[in-house]
Amino acid sequence: MQLSIEQRDGLQVVTVSGELDTFGAERFRESLNVVRTADRYLVSLVDVSFVDSAGLHALFGLARTAKDVGASLAFVVPPDSPVRRIVELVQLADLSPVCDSAEEAEGRLKLDSDTSV
Repeated sequence: MQLSIEQRDGLQVVTVSGELDTFGAERFRESLNVVRTADRYLVSLVDVSFVDSAGLHALFGLARTAKDVGASLAFVVPPDSPVRRIVELVQLADLSPVCDSAEEAEGRLKLDSDTSV
């Protein structure tokens, strides 16, 4: 699993690629354990080819943490992604929006920040 984090216009863009499995999930959690109030996070899973239960647990943990501290978070999982079906089955969108594109996610996060002011 590869992970990069960049800041763009007050938005933390987290790009994950490869397999989000038992080994990658721990690194994912460690890299994102600094979720703070009023931060906005876009987590791109566009290039994730596989996710197992540990990876799903890490995604749910991040979504719960963001919700608990009042941060805004959206996942990007295109409809043709190999992990889209599992993300839908486990209802990740019940905690944080699951968007088809980065543009859609950025729009949702901007809307969230505009309504919280």
